[in-house]
Amino acid sequence: MNKLKITKTVYIIEWILLAVLAVLSIIKIIDNNFLLQYQEYNKLFATWAAYIFLLTMLPGSFLRFGILKKTMAQLVFWRRALGILMYILGFAHVVLIIDLIPFISQYGGIVSTLTISGGLSLLLLTPVVLTSTNRAQRWLKRNWKTIQRIAYLAIPTLAIHFLQTEKYLLTSLYGITALIIFSSYIYKKYHANKRSKTKTDQKTGIM
Repeated sequence: MNKLKITKTVYIIEWILLAVLAVLSIIKIIDNNFLLQYQEYNKLFATWAAYIFLLTMLPGSFLRFGILKKTMAQLVFWRRALGILMYILGFAHVVLIIDLIPFISQYGGIVSTLTISGGLSLLLLTPVVLTSTNRAQRWLKRNWKTIQRIAYLAIPTLAIHFLQTEKYLLTSLYGITALIIFSSYIYKKYHANKRSKTKTDQKTGIM
């Protein structure tokens, strides 16, 4: 089985899992005691989602720097599947603690920086995941990349979320990731301008 067939199978499984989670979230909203015995796993899901998100965000930056090209190219190939997996884990985390979310919980929920930053992160990543299919890419054309780049906005909101939960290592890693991504675009822009200037100089005979 080649990689394309494997990825297609993975995508199907992931979308089925997302559909199941959507149903579970509706049941959880109706009955806040549903899945209560599994609530302890919410932190585990959140932690795994956080690290997988970094795996989806960094390969592009490393490629712009020209670092570990072969390894990063492999990660880029699997980035879409990893991104959906990250969202599934993040969604599972939310489903298990839905009784803490304001305006959704039967008990009113808790309005705090923690819930706002977490909820905003999930909202930002939702259009990114929903448009991660090949069909969406063909339909949206140039707008597809713009929507996918919304994922960058989730980096600071997730960093705030982790800071509120006292996960200082993750907060630091997200800060470093933001710096790497920003630097990689500056580096790419600088080299693009440099190449453009070199071509112009060659055409005009300037050495």
